[in-house]
Amino acid sequence: MKANELMIGDWVMFPNSIEKVQEVAYIEGKGYCASFAASATLFPIPIDKLKPIPLTTEILEKSGLEHNKGEMYYHGKLMYHHESKYVSICYGANNYWHLHINNGCDFSKAIKYVHELQHALKLCGIEKTIKL
Repeated sequence: MKANELMIGDWVMFPNSIEKVQEVAYIEGKGYCASFAASATLFPIPIDKLKPIPLTTEILEKSGLEHNKGEMYYHGKLMYHHESKYVSICYGANNYWHLHINNGCDFSKAIKYVHELQHALKLCGIEKTIKL
């Protein structure tokens, strides 16, 4: 991964576990690193040691999207403040998920990873916690 691909709160695969990014910083002699909370202490890991988490059907369902039976299509309304925005995502060409967000945002993008979904939702003003 690269530093410009990460934001605070992104889920990523740490070498031995799944962690949420707490901070991204440049450390002299190490380059860009992401920090994770462990025992109330932030510890940095070089970003090139991190891996993205593939987006799966299980993650979509745990995060509140409903499966359209018989198809690789998920949809639902996710809340932003007191408004709801319609989100749909389907599995398609080249092993990508095709994400569409409507109701005031009109966003569409092909994605593969959890952090990409997090970025798209945040860009459209949806503060949704992705459950792994």
